[in-house]
Amino acid sequence: MSARLEAKFAPAFSRDLKRKARKREWDLAELEAVIGLILENSTESIEILKHKRPDLIISDVSMPNVDGLELLKYLKGNEITKYIPFVFLSFKSDVEQEIRGYELGGDAYISKPFHPKHLLAVVHQILNNRLSLRDYYNSVISSSDVYEGNTIDADDKKFIVQLAGIIEENMTDENLSLNFLCDKMCVSRMSLYRKIREITQMTPSEYIRSVKISHATHLLRTTNMTIQEIMFCSGFNNKSYFYREFAKIYHMSPREMREKER
Repeated sequence: MSARLEAKFAPAFSRDLKRKARKREWDLAELEAVIGLILENSTESIEILKHKRPDLIISDVSMPNVDGLELLKYLKGNEITKYIPFVFLSFKSDVEQEIRGYELGGDAYISKPFHPKHLLAVVHQILNNRLSLRDYYNSVISSSDVYEGNTIDADDKKFIVQLAGIIEENMTDENLSLNFLCDKMCVSRMSLYRKIREITQMTPSEYIRSVKISHATHLLRTTNMTIQEIMFCSGFNNKSYFYREFAKIYHMSPREMREKER
């Protein structure tokens, strides 16, 4: 944005603006730091906005020719101007009007009279939020996802979800092993080991067990199956081993969890 206040209006409007600024003790120099263009309410002004494309628009609600709501509706319906943030100023404290402004896509609604620092704070917040959003979408994080509370690359999440699905489909198969998973995922043994370790901080064996325990937990909470049935359906053949691995994660036995969930 320009650091200089660029006026595009009649001399009378300019004189009136300066008179009001002096009367209200506004610091024009401070406002000029964020305001780069002031336009009169006219069709010509709307066309200028298409070419200037300001970072943000501040508009009164009550204006001749085209009021603020109509202006916002027009700008949001135009592919060039629809993304420009819009701040309303109004003498009225009209809840319905304010709601209408937000429904049309307005970003803020400030009632008059207001302190210039209030307006500046709103402007800075909106622009900083836009910059943060832009930085986010330009960053690596924007192509990331969340798995087990941790931020991971979207491709890694797709990989681990596919792997978990294969384990769940074959958890009662005696042949379920690292080699079996390598064949299903079409990767080498070392690649699979490194990938699982990188994403989950577990070894393949630990990860397979965690998927089985998660499956058992789901059955405990959602079915009336016996614990022994759940144990076998989750790929465990040894009761002591099943109870021990379950307790490592939940610090209670499967029976205690079922009683607690009831």
